[in-house]
Amino acid sequence: MAAMARSLRHRGADEDGEYSTGGFAVVHARLATRYFEADEQPLFDAQGAVLVADAEFSVIESDAAHSNPIARYREAGPGFAEHIPGSFSLALYDPTGRTILLARDRFGTRPLYYAELADGFIFASEISALLETGMVSRAIDPEQVDQLLQLQFNCGRKTIYQDVRRVLPGETIIAQNGKVVDRIRREVLPRGGVNRYTQERALTELTNALNHSFDLCLEREEPIGIFFSGDIETAVLLDANHELGRPVPRIFSPSIEGPRGQFDRERTDYYAGQLGVEVNRIEISPQSFWDDTPSIIKAIDDPVADYSILYAFNVAREAASEVKIMLSATGANEIFAGRSRYRRALRPFWLGGRGMYSRGFMEDLGLLREERSGWRDAIGAAQNRINPVVYTRLQQVQGIDMGDWLANNLLTMYDRCYGRHSIEMRYPYLDEQVVDFAFRLQDKQKVANGLGKALLRTRLQQKYAQPIVARRSRLSSIPVREWMAPRAAVLGPLVANQEGVKAMCRPDQVEALFSSVDAVKNKRQGLAAWQLLYYALWHRIHVEGAAHEGSILEVLDNR
Repeated sequence: MAAMARSLRHRGADEDGEYSTGGFAVVHARLATRYFEADEQPLFDAQGAVLVADAEFSVIESDAAHSNPIARYREAGPGFAEHIPGSFSLALYDPTGRTILLARDRFGTRPLYYAELADGFIFASEISALLETGMVSRAIDPEQVDQLLQLQFNCGRKTIYQDVRRVLPGETIIAQNGKVVDRIRREVLPRGGVNRYTQERALTELTNALNHSFDLCLEREEPIGIFFSGDIETAVLLDANHELGRPVPRIFSPSIEGPRGQFDRERTDYYAGQLGVEVNRIEISPQSFWDDTPSIIKAIDDPVADYSILYAFNVAREAASEVKIMLSATGANEIFAGRSRYRRALRPFWLGGRGMYSRGFMEDLGLLREERSGWRDAIGAAQNRINPVVYTRLQQVQGIDMGDWLANNLLTMYDRCYGRHSIEMRYPYLDEQVVDFAFRLQDKQKVANGLGKALLRTRLQQKYAQPIVARRSRLSSIPVREWMAPRAAVLGPLVANQEGVKAMCRPDQVEALFSSVDAVKNKRQGLAAWQLLYYALWHRIHVEGAAHEGSILEVLDNR
């Protein structure tokens, strides 16, 4: 218990504690917010049920009985989590039958992991807390490593650790006597067909949905921060917040140091100037890449090899001294069809079309000792859950990301980066009312003139300079290939000879990849080099137990 508490202490700066009853025991680290003061957990009822949660429950109603999720359990039984709106992961213990229920919200905004043991059942918000108990093996699953290298993340129920499983988005699992006996899963995608809104009606409904979301996720008494890269979706949030007369959040804006990040800075400054807000700028440099990456990877116990972790972690570190709640526009790209891969998936193959996740990052590069075909199985399962009769082709490709990629890539990454700094993340676009509205828009209100997020662009075009709004709004990619190139001759042999990499890859081919990284023009080869570097560091730190202090080269070379 003590090891778990130490491992989770960073998640809650206001209070931690322990509670046990019968054969059920929990440790918890908490932030005090409008929804839960620090000393309000665990929650109880008269029949002896106990609940702990990492949550932003939006069940603040006039009926006080409904403000306690245990009351929902008593009313609805094991499927109770479907009736709890908001962002949460939770554990409920019912002494009747010694039953444990673990549940996540519909979109999986808060992670939750568990392991079935020979003599019990253990769960936590982070995998590292399970491992620190010494009760769960650090043995990794080679098939999941393969999936990580091909996709940048792990999906489905399996994690990279052989004995650790994740609760799926929208899932409730029921365990008795240390074993999972049943599962209930809520559908992620909204029910119902396409809404045939006029453009004027759609804009009105967008405003109404965002207002509803702000009511639920904005604190009245706490300073709020917002991650702002100058993208369309965050500009809409700021503009809506301004129109509603709400307190101005603190703006934290990352960019790449030097000319490469110039447009990101100009775009952010434009919107900030229009809205009269001050920008706290965080610039990412090549030196910060070399110095900070091991510490960042230390925080990501459930590996996500997306190099935007450099943005997320550095923003979190900067914001930690000012706020404990941050807003993110994450989810907007998925529900408003902002990702280029959706448009690519809709094109016929002779026009460059390609199915979602049809090709892995390592596929056919000659790097892997074994080319496994199972890395796509979990993505395929997510795809097969989507009814092609009910949803348009665009909704189908959006749904693949909403059902798996979003929770296991972006939301996991943000949870670890911000949780490491005792900051709670909130996602206005992942409010159920906003998702149900946006996902059911007509395709033309999502994609127009070759760009996604069409309705969000229309909203901004009514008020701001058209050229700014019309341009692609994604934050510039971090040039990790270019930053690796000057030290590639040293880096290549170090990566190739790491235990984790050697087990999966041909060392000579890995060295050859890094030796040519300066000349590589193929984007997939550059990403492959980054992902091998990421995995080499991750394995050193999380599996071999190496210290994370020091630069990339120091951690890899510290034997």
